[in-house]
Amino acid sequence: MINIPSHIGIVIDNYSDEKFSNESIMSFINYVYNICADIGVKEITFYGMDNTNVEDNYWQNLAVIISYELFKLGSKLLVVGNTESAKFPYELLCFAQKRAIGHGLKVNFLVNYSIEWDLDNEISKHYQKNVYDDAVSNIDLISIWGKSKKIKDFLPMQTSSSNLYFQKKLYYKFEPSQIYDAIMLSN
Repeated sequence: MINIPSHIGIVIDNYSDEKFSNESIMSFINYVYNICADIGVKEITFYGMDNTNVEDNYWQNLAVIISYELFKLGSKLLVVGNTESAKFPYELLCFAQKRAIGHGLKVNFLVNYSIEWDLDNEISKHYQKNVYDDAVSNIDLISIWGKSKKIKDFLPMQTSSSNLYFQKKLYYKFEPSQIYDAIMLSN
């Protein structure tokens, strides 16, 4: 019997190495979301951008596009990151205050995120107290796409017992079977 992870984290390596097309990243995110929904995953966390590349308007705009696309999919979206920074895209404040009401999966999208901020602020406090519905739960499987084998600054409290799956292909060479492979190999 296959154990389907309840929560999958997705890290796309090379966010800072190249700028990719909105079409290709949205195609990847749509595939991941729909496959996870089809197989019974309950929550996904996408590593969007950290507090270093958020200064670039390209990344800010891309974060807004991705967030609204996830919302259009019906996800229960929560944007996680330092909203008090001037670098945080103001268009995403509505998703950062509380989880959006949707009929689909719980989705967390990290924007202007850093470990230091996390450990000092809301996500870790919510997680430690375990009293909020909006809290990000433990991540069962982290799938990393690209050449690197780093999980970057990825939710340290929630990833301490995660399985890791490294996919050497870059996200824009994505094949739907690779999500299934990640789940099968993590069992």
